[in-house]
Amino acid sequence: MREEALTNSYPPKPRLALRVGITGQWPSELTELRIRSIKAQLTRIFLAIEEAAKDILTANAAVYANEPPQFRLVSDFSEGVNRLATLPSSSGWLIEGILPSPKEEYIKGLANSATADGDDACAAILEFLKSAASVTEMPSQKPQMKDRGYVTAAGYLLRQIDLIRHLRAE
Repeated sequence: MREEALTNSYPPKPRLALRVGITGQWPSELTELRIRSIKAQLTRIFLAIEEAAKDILTANAAVYANEPPQFRLVSDFSEGVNRLATLPSSSGWLIEGILPSPKEEYIKGLANSATADGDDACAAILEFLKSAASVTEMPSQKPQMKDRGYVTAAGYLLRQIDLIRHLRAE
């Protein structure tokens, strides 16, 4: 009976969760070599975070629930490193998207844009949005204040994360 009481303790223990933000180079700065370098860095970073979380969980078993840690990558899906970061994290990491304006407005603004590799930017963003567990849309801005949405989104991202990493090609 005593063991059962420990298992069903009240209040319940929280699950260890980490929210990570990644920033980095714009597509114009990314050569094929730099992209490979950054993808390798991302893989190492995500694995190091997962290992550190396991150590934290083991060292603090009395504090956290006996569940695997939950990892969330918070991304604004900007072209460049921010989008690359969503690729290696797909093994169990949840992705939270942040858009600088309402989705329809943001997609409309991308209509004449293209990603670094020439693909349709609208289609690329729609694919990333499908992979997101949640998406937060910043409020609409007047056309002359469009940049304010990006600043607001960046500030929001910073308030949502526990860890940030800026990447540059090695």
